[in-house]
Amino acid sequence: MATDLLIHWICTATSHRRTSELGLTHHEGQWAMCPELIGDGHEWFDTGGVDVSDALARWEEVVAASAPQGTAAA
Repeated sequence: MATDLLIHWICTATSHRRTSELGLTHHEGQWAMCPELIGDGHEWFDTGGVDVSDALARWEEVVAASAPQGTAAA
């Protein structure tokens, strides 16, 4: 059931932020989210296992925190 899906990893790599749409993938046998599903250079952040909406919120926080001051995160 989709409501039971827990995201254990989110990719925070700056180079993977070309889109704001996160996709689902696997990392270390657990569900992970990254906008750049194919390729190398992932920087995985361990969420401890959160639902999809919490994973999206955490990813948005990471993007906002790393955006240059005076600009909006994409």
